[in-house]
Amino acid sequence: MTASVSAAARPPPAACRAAAAGKDHHRPPRPARRGAHQDGRPDDGVRPQAHRATGEWFYCIKHGKVEEGPDCPAKDRLGPYASREEAAHALETAAERNQEWRDDPRWNDDEPKG
Repeated sequence: MTASVSAAARPPPAACRAAAAGKDHHRPPRPARRGAHQDGRPDDGVRPQAHRATGEWFYCIKHGKVEEGPDCPAKDRLGPYASREEAAHALETAAERNQEWRDDPRWNDDEPKG
């Protein structure tokens, strides 16, 4: 035999408990789904020109190309650079800087101190 619990004895849902405690229990609005604008229009993947022509150049390591403005995520790009030519040599610049840091005695932990 199963004991049934009356509705009065059952605890209210979490949202109602929050409201009873005087807390705001409403969820924030859901963000627009990826690939859509806030008003529901589909996103064609192209940013407005105002966001693209920034005068800053980046090198996208994922795509292996120079881009004007931050088109790719920050984790995939090097820059900003002042010119297209500087951005085109981003990998060489990074390699040179890495070698300078490796050769810097202030950062070289391989040699014994003393």
